[in-house]
Amino acid sequence: MRRRFCLGLLLVAGCNKHFHRDTNAPGLSDVENPPADRAVARVEPGDPGEEMLAVNSGILAGAGARKASPHALGEFGLEVSVVRGVNPSSHVEDGFFVYPMVAAGAALGWSALRLTDGDAAVGPLYAEVYAWREFAAAGGGWTWNPDTGDHGPQAFVSYLSLYLRGRLMADDGGEITAGFQGKLPIVWVWSR
Repeated sequence: MRRRFCLGLLLVAGCNKHFHRDTNAPGLSDVENPPADRAVARVEPGDPGEEMLAVNSGILAGAGARKASPHALGEFGLEVSVVRGVNPSSHVEDGFFVYPMVAAGAALGWSALRLTDGDAAVGPLYAEVYAWREFAAAGGGWTWNPDTGDHGPQAFVSYLSLYLRGRLMADDGGEITAGFQGKLPIVWVWSR
């Protein structure tokens, strides 16, 4: 009898379902003092939204042109970024895409391998800050090449996995690259 009872409890525990409410209403309620305006019978709760912190690491590959000779270049690099942002509604994590819709971030990257006319060279390191909105980002920062000591400002724009980056190096002059970046995000989510 005892075994059947334990087996029954395990089966009931395994049949538990998980439901989400359409409205999310955290807050304080004072049940002892009703609202002053008695005409309002019910107030619809507002969704508090959620906050997120994402750490992204990945690779990038692109091609471009520069003022210095040789003019054409290809680059392969690594980048890690931290993004802090919010979503206006909760339970976005129940969908496919888990990422802040409005955010600000900072990135450290290295254009580790640069190819120019078949020659391989070390590319510049960079640090940048940026703003993220839905699927697009824009920002800027500073770049420094440890191999040559050359440095200068840079700016970029991106949409989904595509990017366009421009640099103005002190010795080599301007350069522009476009390419693909693939990042694997790790995201922490909490309610506001």
